[in-house]
Amino acid sequence: MIKICTFVMLVNYYYIFGLKKALATALFL
Repeated sequence: MIKICTFVMLVNYYYIFGLKKALATALFL
């Protein structure tokens, strides 16, 4: 159960990080 929660947290973190990175890239272009 803890492994699943940790996995979900990691996925959410990378998703938000990727979203911000894409947004920054779009702004610089």
